[in-house]
Amino acid sequence: IVSERDYIRNRKHSGYRSYHVIVSYPVDTIDDLIHKLLSQLLHELELEHRLATPEEQEVLARYVGWGGLSMAFDENNAAWAEEFKELNASLSPEEYRAAMESTLTAFYTPPVVIKAMYESLDHMGFSGGTILEPSCGTGNFFGLLPDRMAGSTLHGVEIDSLTGRIAKQLYQKASIA
Repeated sequence: IVSERDYIRNRKHSGYRSYHVIVSYPVDTIDDLIHKLLSQLLHELELEHRLATPEEQEVLARYVGWGGLSMAFDENNAAWAEEFKELNASLSPEEYRAAMESTLTAFYTPPVVIKAMYESLDHMGFSGGTILEPSCGTGNFFGLLPDRMAGSTLHGVEIDSLTGRIAKQLYQKASIA
């Protein structure tokens, strides 16, 4: 954490109330298309109408979204031609379109940022209740929920169907749309 500003306890003259946390963190990237295998596993689970086992959840948890793979959706990018073909073959047209569109908005939130946000909530006195993650991705915020907040009711929303369905398999007690 680089700095924190508490405008909840120390109100601004405008009356605006917020809590700011500025964090410095390394950026993680993926270097392969494990997404293909993950989407195949997800389709298998859905065809069998069952929830993922703990071992399958470990595999699904490796999915980090499409944000770092925009080049794989460019049919004119010769360096990514093979990945482009694989994505076209392994995703339904709807999944492909949603995945391609999410390359502009899908961002991985590193654990250090999530933990800092939970620490901020703790400083503000939140110890549990209803938690909404309006852009939940695969549910990293749910996965790092502190023990003291474990009794919370979790709700997530994810616009990318594939990513949201993976989140449902990873956090089976959460309500994810």
